[in-house]
Amino acid sequence: MTGRWSSVVPYIAKSLEALDAPAGPFQRLTELACTVFDAPAAVVTLVSGDNAVLWCSDRELVRSLPRERTLGDRLLRQGKGAVLVVEDGLADPAARNHFLVAAPYNLRFYAGVTICGPDGQPLGAFGVMDRQPRPRPSDAQIATLRTLGAMAEDIIASLEVGRVSEERHGTLELIENMAGVGHWRLELASGKVHWSDEVFRIHGLDRKTFDPQVDSAIDRYHPDDRPGLLAAIAHSAETGEGYKMRLRLIRADGEERAVLTQARAERDDAGVVKVLYGVFQDITDQQAQIGPRSA
Repeated sequence: MTGRWSSVVPYIAKSLEALDAPAGPFQRLTELACTVFDAPAAVVTLVSGDNAVLWCSDRELVRSLPRERTLGDRLLRQGKGAVLVVEDGLADPAARNHFLVAAPYNLRFYAGVTICGPDGQPLGAFGVMDRQPRPRPSDAQIATLRTLGAMAEDIIASLEVGRVSEERHGTLELIENMAGVGHWRLELASGKVHWSDEVFRIHGLDRKTFDPQVDSAIDRYHPDDRPGLLAAIAHSAETGEGYKMRLRLIRADGEERAVLTQARAERDDAGVVKVLYGVFQDITDQQAQIGPRSA
């Protein structure tokens, strides 16, 4: 194996290379975590020797630093199955000097779990973060975080064997269904759109009878929302910047639903944006709950 990670254990090296990739396999998982936990950032930490590499979905940061400076190292020292919650980074002596707590990130809350390699040994952490202090997650939220951490472990294992685990894919679909979150992918050259099962469910459509293209997908939104979405897609295609939008979706049965979509851009080796991809969530019920409380 060649490259900057060639001197470390092979499966760790492949995972570190994946963190380095502009649109690597951890990206979809961290974006899903952000949506499920309504958090601005999710972070993967991998440790090799005395160093740690962090990939943070906020600003797509890949940074190497001494392992003792990371929250992931605290989890590794606790061993397999550990959970770490920092409710307020400024009030936690071990977290207040972390670089993500400082400007420009200003992150305060962290909830993470240990992730292990194929040999069962702890090698890093997976967590979600927020710029505001938060209370400790519920037992159900901790269980979801453990599932996301297990999926990170499956990504590491799949990189070692060179295939995508069917179990990981199935678990991802279960989490998407449970959270009302799906994922999508738009090929800009062809206009072909790929939806997960949950996106089809939110639309009230069947993949056997509906083959989404960019035009037919946009036609599913309220007419007043379509120009803004088209402009966001064009801007992302031109600049490589992502977008986050709340939209009104008109389902196949005519029902109007409130949805949230977040997008990122994927570039080819020449730096040209070829693909947009992201997550998609039905937030109708959440908005209905917020309405009475704010009235």
